[in-house]
Amino acid sequence: MPKSWAPDEYGYRFKGFHDWLCDMITTHSPDILAFEGPVMIRGPNAATTEHTIRTLIGMVSIAELIASLRGIRCFEANVATAKKRLTGDGRAQKNDMIIAATQLGYEVANDHEADAIAVALVVFDMLSDGET
Repeated sequence: MPKSWAPDEYGYRFKGFHDWLCDMITTHSPDILAFEGPVMIRGPNAATTEHTIRTLIGMVSIAELIASLRGIRCFEANVATAKKRLTGDGRAQKNDMIIAATQLGYEVANDHEADAIAVALVVFDMLSDGET
C-alpha cells in the first residue's frame, strides 16, 4: 500500500487493509483479534481530520467484519485504558510506553509495538474477568 493517500482513495486503502488482514489471519490462525479503538478528537484545536476519522472507522469496521466472518473473537481496547494498563498513566507518551513494555520484558522496536503489548494486556484482563 502507498504511504500517503488522497482522500478519494478509501476503497483502495480499505481493500489493501482487508487483503493484508486476511493474509495475516490465514498465516497465523489467531483465536482473537484485538485493536486499539480510534481516537476521535473534534473541535477547533483537534488534530484528527475528517479524513483520518473516516479511515480509522473504516479499518475498524473491516477488522470486525473479517473477525465475524471467520469466527474470531474481536476486542477493542480504549487508548487511555491500554496506556494505563501498561504504564499506570492513561496519558502516557510514546516513549513511556516503550520503556514500560521493555521493563516488563518485552522486546519492542517502536511505540506501535508497545501499544500492541498494551492492547494485549487489556484483552488478557478482559478474558480473565470473564468477558466474551
